[in-house]
Amino acid sequence: MAGYLVKANSEGQPGPITYNRTLADGANMFAHTLDPYGGIILFRAFVYDHQSLNQDANWKA
Repeated sequence: MAGYLVKANSEGQPGPITYNRTLADGANMFAHTLDPYGGIILFRAFVYDHQSLNQDANWKA
């Protein structure tokens, strides 16, 4: 198995939310790189500060 290990918006690391994007945007960015090879991505996220999230955004990848 080959793939990516991403620590995004966790334990002080920047991620999609840092750049005013959704976690789905972050997952889709990686998925697009795997698409030509028929790969898939499993993107697991922990959201510790849900109060600061844009509730109107589309959060589905």
